[in-house]
Amino acid sequence: MSKPSASFKMRVFRCSGDVPKNDHRLDDDMVKILNILDGRKSIASIAFASGMTMSDFQRAIKNLIALDLIEAAEPDEILSE
Repeated sequence: MSKPSASFKMRVFRCSGDVPKNDHRLDDDMVKILNILDGRKSIASIAFASGMTMSDFQRAIKNLIALDLIEAAEPDEILSE
């Protein structure tokens, strides 16, 4: 498996809308990420704060993206908040 690119490590994600924490599609790791996610922290800082293994973190992020529950924020959006 290849390492994530430096630009991905610096990406910032936000919730796509209101995400109910009791959604049956969410596992504990996904809920943990949603609790840390604020639309300002980089993906690398969220990974560190979560305390998860890299493989668990990557799986959870991938699932959140696939479910359209989180999305990447554009740099101009981050700076304007």
